[in-house]
Amino acid sequence: MIYRQSFGQRLRFIGIGLLAIGLLGITSPAVADPCEVVDDGTGTIALPPAGCDYLSPDEVHEIIDGLPPDTTIELAAIHKDFICSDRAECSQLLPPGECEVPDPDVPGGHVDCFESTLELSLTGTGALETFSRTLFVPMQTEVHTGPRTPGDGVQDFDTEMVQLQGELFGDPDFCTLRVSAGSNNGLPSPGHTTLTRLGPPGSDFAVDSFFDITYQIEYVGCPGSQLEGFGATTQGTIRMSAGEPAVPEGLDHFQCWQVKDLKNPPFDKRVVSLADQFVTSDVEVKKLFVVCAPADKDGSGILDSETHQCCYKTKGPKLDPTAGVAVIDQFGRHEAAVKKAKFLCQPCSKTLIELP
Repeated sequence: MIYRQSFGQRLRFIGIGLLAIGLLGITSPAVADPCEVVDDGTGTIALPPAGCDYLSPDEVHEIIDGLPPDTTIELAAIHKDFICSDRAECSQLLPPGECEVPDPDVPGGHVDCFESTLELSLTGTGALETFSRTLFVPMQTEVHTGPRTPGDGVQDFDTEMVQLQGELFGDPDFCTLRVSAGSNNGLPSPGHTTLTRLGPPGSDFAVDSFFDITYQIEYVGCPGSQLEGFGATTQGTIRMSAGEPAVPEGLDHFQCWQVKDLKNPPFDKRVVSLADQFVTSDVEVKKLFVVCAPADKDGSGILDSETHQCCYKTKGPKLDPTAGVAVIDQFGRHEAAVKKAKFLCQPCSKTLIELP
């Protein structure tokens, strides 16, 4: 079985000796594609996610130091072709043709080991404008994943890149080209994965996954090549992600407007009993505060133009201790602490009236 993963990045080699790496804060044009994987029959999926790419869509790096003025070597990297192989280096014994086994040290966790290829496309500019190469570096990868509960509609767990290691041999331009990452190499590379069921039991899962990869690149240019005299070791960190957050379907977006209660008629404060995933309690409903209208966000359309949301200020309970949550929407995945109930929103209708 072959698994495909990739990450895109631009790096710039400038100069002799030590290479310094700088995060520029420039947005790359790469965009993550949806990642949907079939249920493996146990209520979850096998990792790494089959057919999905790991990209770095929001970061651009440069490796800087000393080539001639206005001269660079631009490098695009794709980590791809994950292969379950008996040759894969692994801390655990893998069954033939499998990438994943249970982690004996973490109940419910797994160890994933596989071979892969790092494809490097290099293009020179300036004094090196004739330099253009595509290199294929064989890699060994080991990933550890945290516990997850097969059968759950949402499975949310931490991951760790334990080893990513590869080296190119016999290249005419690079006498040494070695790439490494992962905690086994002293380069911590934590991550997180969320699997979201897209339908009824047995349906596919949407995968939203990332690793913050701390990597090291060592290279030495070969005598007689255009890179003769260049060589260094550098480290950097880049986020690689696969898929995108799974967003609930069948619901409208809402734009919410703060309102002033005209007290026509005056609102009678009342106490209601509310039960949600955090607490069951009596809550005092104090006044109308926000009216939310269905909204067309970025051309997504409106499913129900009649049903609005009316949100009331409440005097509600505080959580002690606070609860940690991870929420997923079209802006991404966010972690937050749930502290206090503030509003009660309920469906409502709306008509326009003349103000006095």
